[in-house]
Amino acid sequence: MPMLLRMFKRLIFLMMAAILLTSCAVPPAETIQSAKESGRKAFAAKAKTHAPREYREYEYAVARARRFQMEEDVRLIPMFRDYSRVVEAYSLARNRGEEARQAALKRQAELTAEAQSDMLQADQELTEVRDLVTGVPVGRLSGQILSEAEMLVSEAALLIELGEYEKAKAAAANALEKVSTVANRAGFVLDRYMRPELLDKWRRWARETVEWSRQNSSHAFVVDKSRHTCTVYYAGKEKESFRVNLGLNGLNQKYRAGDLATPEGRYYIVRKQDAGQSRFYKSLLLNYPNEEDWQRFNQAKRESFISSASRIGGLIMIHGEGRRNVDWTQGCVALVNRDMDTLFSWAEVDTPVTIVGRDNSSKVEADDVNDVISKTQEKIARKNGAKGQANKEPGTAGKEHRATTGGL
Repeated sequence: MPMLLRMFKRLIFLMMAAILLTSCAVPPAETIQSAKESGRKAFAAKAKTHAPREYREYEYAVARARRFQMEEDVRLIPMFRDYSRVVEAYSLARNRGEEARQAALKRQAELTAEAQSDMLQADQELTEVRDLVTGVPVGRLSGQILSEAEMLVSEAALLIELGEYEKAKAAAANALEKVSTVANRAGFVLDRYMRPELLDKWRRWARETVEWSRQNSSHAFVVDKSRHTCTVYYAGKEKESFRVNLGLNGLNQKYRAGDLATPEGRYYIVRKQDAGQSRFYKSLLLNYPNEEDWQRFNQAKRESFISSASRIGGLIMIHGEGRRNVDWTQGCVALVNRDMDTLFSWAEVDTPVTIVGRDNSSKVEADDVNDVISKTQEKIARKNGAKGQANKEPGTAGKEHRATTGGL
C-alpha cells in the first residue's frame, strides 16, 4: 500500500511538471498574432509616415521579441524552453503598435485641420478677390489666374481626402499666391486709373481729338479702355459709340511686345485692309509705335521695368471678329463685324485714333466706373492693411511723329 501511494504521488508530480513545462515550452501564438495585428493597424494608419518615432519603437519591440523567441526555439530539450519573457516582449510590441497607431491618427487629424485651414483660407481669399474686382475690367489674364486658383483649391480638397496633406497644403499655398497676384494687379491697375496726372492727360488727349474733328469737319475715334468703347466724332460731335474688346492684359499700359496690353496714346490710321486682306475680317492699322511709345519703352528699359531684351512690337490695329464682353486680343482693339463695317466706312488713312485709359471729358462720363474703382481701391487697401501707393510709370511724353509699324 505505501508503495502504491508513493507511485501515485510521483505520477501526480510528473503530470504537474509536464503541464508546467509544456505551458512554458510552446510559443505564445495568440500574443504574437496580437502584436502583428497591432502593427498592421499602425501601418494602415500610416504610422510609418505620420508617427515614425513610435513606429520605429514598435519595430524594435517586435525585433526584440523575435530574438527572445529564437533563443527559446533553438533549445533542443523542450522542457528547458521558457517563453515567459517572449510573451512579455510581444505584449510590449502590441502596446507599442497601438501607441504608434494612436499617434498617427492624432497627427493625421492635426494635418487634416492644418490643410483644411489652408484650403479654407485660400477659398475665402479667392471669394474676396473675385468680389473686389467684380465690375472692374482688370483683364482676362487675371480671370484665368483666378480660375487656376479655384482649381487648386478643389485639388487641395481632394488631396486632403486622399491623405496627401503636404501636397494639399502646397496646392492651397499655390492658390493663395495666385489670388495675391490678382489682388496686386488689380491694385496697380486701379491705382493708375485714379492718378490725377494720367486723368488730366487722357482728358486733354480726348479734348484735342474732338477739337481736331471739329476744326477739320472730319471723323475722329476715341477708344476708352475703362468703358470698352470706341466713340466716333464727326465735326466735333459724337456720332456713334461701339463696344470693343481689348488686349488680354486688361487696363494696363503697353510697354513691349508680348505683354498683351492695348497701348494708350494718340495715333492715326496708316492702312485700311478690307475683308480678305486682313486676318480679322477688316482692319485699320495704327502708327504704333509712335515717338512717345519709343520714349516710354526706352525709359522702361533703363529703369529695369522691362527686360533689356524686350522689343517694342507693332501691328496694333482696330479690327473685326470682336466677341461679347471678352478681352482676348494681343493688344489690338476688336469690334464685332457689323460694327467694324460701319467704322471701316467712316475711316480714312490719317484718321486720328486716340486711345485713353478713361475719357472723363465725354458727356457720357462713367460716374459708376469712378465709384467702383474708388470702392475697390478702398477694399484692397483695407485687405492689405495699408493704402496702396501709386506706381511710377516709366517713360515721358514726347512729340509724336509718323513712325512706321514694327514687327511683333
